[in-house]
Amino acid sequence: MEKFDWPRIHKHEENLENDATERVENYICEYFGIEDIVDMTREQKDEVEDYKDNMNEFSQLAIGFINVVNRWDDEHYEEE
Repeated sequence: MEKFDWPRIHKHEENLENDATERVENYICEYFGIEDIVDMTREQKDEVEDYKDNMNEFSQLAIGFINVVNRWDDEHYEEE
């Protein structure tokens, strides 16, 4: 009997991460009434980051929050 294997599992994991990030982005944009994550104010981003830091570490959406905060930070790097 052949040993269990899942070729290209990283593709499935990438799809799950992308889905989580998209869901988080959509919710945040709707909540704050903005078009794009980079349109958040620093205060809004800090509020989202506080939420991320206090959420269950096993949440399936945690990676989405991490990606959103990192994207905002990357886009606003020059402002710091």
